[in-house]
Amino acid sequence: MNSHILATEHICRSFTTGSGEIQVLKDVSIELPKGKLIIIKGRSGSGKTTLLNILCALDPATSGEVIFRARNRDGKKSKKAAEPKHQKGKNDEAAEPELQGGEPENDAASDLWISDETSYDEIRYSTLSDAERDRLRRFHMGFVFQSVALIPIMTAYENVDFGLRTAGYTGNRDKRIRESLASVGLAERMQHMPSQMSGGEQQRVAIARAMAHRPEIIFADEPTGALDTAAGLTVTQLFKNLAEREKITIVMTTHDPGLMELGDVVYEIEDGQIR
Repeated sequence: MNSHILATEHICRSFTTGSGEIQVLKDVSIELPKGKLIIIKGRSGSGKTTLLNILCALDPATSGEVIFRARNRDGKKSKKAAEPKHQKGKNDEAAEPELQGGEPENDAASDLWISDETSYDEIRYSTLSDAERDRLRRFHMGFVFQSVALIPIMTAYENVDFGLRTAGYTGNRDKRIRESLASVGLAERMQHMPSQMSGGEQQRVAIARAMAHRPEIIFADEPTGALDTAAGLTVTQLFKNLAEREKITIVMTTHDPGLMELGDVVYEIEDGQIR
């Protein structure tokens, strides 16, 4: 049984500039438990967004390892992911799993999915091809951005539907869209356009879109940064409620100390190191 949805082992990230090498992350080892609201706190430039990008397989680490569905974080060597059943070249088109309620019906369609949780293999990011990283993000992760990133010509309902279609969801989309929007308090606003909504309402639509396909983890980069204090607290409380009810791990970055008490786990990053 996997005890953590993600773990990192001695992550470092550096960038080369004209004046030399800049080390942004320094020996970061953290564990992210399942079904919890995890807050990564840090000032602008502290490295929290760089860390988030590595955790969600958007950017590679310079050294170290990220492990999805991690186990054995007790000092033992972690298990390497099993070799994929179907070998694909790095540039091969990614297969699209058949999803029902957010889960592929056929394991052969997705090398990353194992339906029996007790037999999940750890997935080391360093072993994944670009196509496999894309599938990991598309089918097993959700994303919420500070800029909201809703499609302005689509209603709230259509924005969530678009997210489900992108994730290959083949269940009852109408039912799931209505459930998702109701869960964020927008059952009466689903036919409204983003321009007809407040900033807090738009962010709640973005959250509904991110969680509708039932991902294992949602990443939210400064989701309250453009909101006032009251709306920011509402959104963070919503994340906490979703983590408890939907059993989705939510990783949220923020520089607002007023949100810390809502986190189940809080990591503070300063100058690229976890304090």
